[in-house]
Amino acid sequence: MGMGGRRALLTTLALALGLTSLSLPPRAAAHALLLSSEPAAGSTVGTAPTTVVLTFGETSDARLSSIKILDSRGTDHAGGPVQSVPGEPLRLQIAVGQLGDGVYTVSWRTLSA
Repeated sequence: MGMGGRRALLTTLALALGLTSLSLPPRAAAHALLLSSEPAAGSTVGTAPTTVVLTFGETSDARLSSIKILDSRGTDHAGGPVQSVPGEPLRLQIAVGQLGDGVYTVSWRTLSA
């Protein structure tokens, strides 16, 4: 196959582990810590994901959470609202829009329920 015949998609998702959290009064503040993600932080995938799933140490409120899929220019490629994963209260997911080759950063802001 020639050079132009097949182009491997190399998409790297780097999770922005610098969590941005909401500022609330001390008694109301409850921040969920990230435990894992799908795709994994720092991974390189051959096919762009259609969904990013984040697993936290506490149940997060999807209505008060945001997840962004940012390219190197800061353009958000999230394909919809943040949603809870049915039957898995520690997990949040977001659909991913069409991604080209490149490095993408996943950043989030969440508040535990």
